[in-house]
Amino acid sequence: MKEVEPIADKDDASDPIEHESSTKSPKASKKVVQVLDPDVFGDVSVELSASLGRGSMTVHELGNLSSGEVVSLETPLNGLVDLSLNGRIVARGEIVAVGDNFGVRISEIVARK
Repeated sequence: MKEVEPIADKDDASDPIEHESSTKSPKASKKVVQVLDPDVFGDVSVELSASLGRGSMTVHELGNLSSGEVVSLETPLNGLVDLSLNGRIVARGEIVAVGDNFGVRISEIVARK
């Protein structure tokens, strides 16, 4: 993989993202910091999803489900939901009402590795 030069000055960076980059030698690698410039990437869409929780049931129970039945989840009513961007958990928060829709009030941002 080629090294990528930062696309914005570090002083302008509010949120650098680290990428692994390796040179021709398989043993040699170093981190390159690349900054996502909001003027360039601000209109790029990503998939955001919220996961309420998980539950389990047998195939027999699944086959017997009918309209109006309630499926229990392991998450407590006041539990945090996971927010994911493109399949990766990035934050956790609580469910809130936003007009006639659901929303998530962010409680914590998941630390990057």
